[in-house]
Amino acid sequence: MSPFHLNPFAFPELSYSYIYKCTCSKETQHHDNVKVLKFKLVAISSILIASVLGVSLPMLGKKIPALRPENDIFFMIKAFAAGVILATGFIHVLPEAFESLTNPCLSQTPWGNFPFTGFIAMLSAIGTMMIDTFATSYYRRSHFTKALPVKEDEEMHGVHEGHVHVHTHATHGHAHGSGVILPEDSASSFELIRHRVISQVLELGIVVHSVIIGISLGASQSPRTIKPLVAALTFHQFFEGMGLGGCISQAKFKFRAIATMVLFFSLTTPIGIGVGMGKSNIYNESSPTALIVEGVFNSASAGILIYMALVDLLAADFMNPRMQGNLRIQLGANISLLLGSGCIPFLAAQSTDPISSVGLEIAMAGVIQKFVTASLFMWITPVAILYAFNNNLLPGASDMSPYSLTLLSGFLAVISVNIVIAFYIYMAMKEPSDKHKPDPAFLAEAKASVSQPTGEADSSSQSSKKEE
Repeated sequence: MSPFHLNPFAFPELSYSYIYKCTCSKETQHHDNVKVLKFKLVAISSILIASVLGVSLPMLGKKIPALRPENDIFFMIKAFAAGVILATGFIHVLPEAFESLTNPCLSQTPWGNFPFTGFIAMLSAIGTMMIDTFATSYYRRSHFTKALPVKEDEEMHGVHEGHVHVHTHATHGHAHGSGVILPEDSASSFELIRHRVISQVLELGIVVHSVIIGISLGASQSPRTIKPLVAALTFHQFFEGMGLGGCISQAKFKFRAIATMVLFFSLTTPIGIGVGMGKSNIYNESSPTALIVEGVFNSASAGILIYMALVDLLAADFMNPRMQGNLRIQLGANISLLLGSGCIPFLAAQSTDPISSVGLEIAMAGVIQKFVTASLFMWITPVAILYAFNNNLLPGASDMSPYSLTLLSGFLAVISVNIVIAFYIYMAMKEPSDKHKPDPAFLAEAKASVSQPTGEADSSSQSSKKEE
């Protein structure tokens, strides 16, 4: 059992959700079937529309020049979307996996004796890396071998032999590209294959956790749990769709493959909500089976999302020679990354419900909101100084070399991060205000339920009610 379960009053802001969920019985309070149904229908329609808009927006490059991959703004859009995906993995999916697999409703052996959440996430990231590299090398060897006879008879067989067949995990089909692979085009062809592999693996990770989100929301019977989640999940799907849409637009799939990937991303969460609605009468989110399945899938999804965001999205773009040679693009991409990574904590803070079963980030919403606000303000300082130096707004700016500017940027970033970490520790250890503290009687009953087995806790609560 984790320290939070042994001593729920050591960190009050982090412990209320665990205190509330110490019972393994199905939640039966705050039910309003008419209002719940209305919120769920609104959630299905709003999430569906937001998903379609988000994933389609980056693919409008043919109509909107600013959204074309060769445009500078596209780097900033991808950095923002990658920040959303990274924050989704670290702040939304991974904490929920920890919460599920460390729940007191699970047996101590083996779930309490081994950190399965981190272990599964690590294996998932390693597996994603293996799939990423093996798939890329396989398609590269396969299609470069096919390209050899094309050189001799380019006009007759170029188009046919140049088709790039990439397996789509979500549909168990094949997506056909139209690029002609010739020896002189090997660099662009390899980059195209990379974009196709990345887009499909990324969609796999997104679809996995979207199903869990949809089923959990659809099975919930509490209006005060569903209501704040509708807006939060709508914006979450929109921003996440932007990241996936950017990868799909660079992959240059044919229309049928693009439509299939867009439909799978857009329909996964609404279908999950519908399944949860159908199973709401028999689904118990606190049952050991539900906790294990949800925790394992969320852990695997977190590993995929974190790996894809850091390695295939951020590292690839930030090491791009075009970005490395343009300080303006670097600054814009870094600011976009910070804003994108701050969206998920902000949305989590907006859906704050101290006794809801949404996830660990909601219990930490107060601390996270302060931390994100502070980090955004702290990062304004180095960005402003670098901008001033770059535009010769400060004395001696023209005499500084790019190397000196890089050192200055790193120095200011280290200072900012240390200040933010110190502020975070201070706010995390600070005693919460009285308005956030639950009723003392509720705390006493919760503490007793934590220290006693479920049966004893139920009997003691019934005896106390009889005495009253």
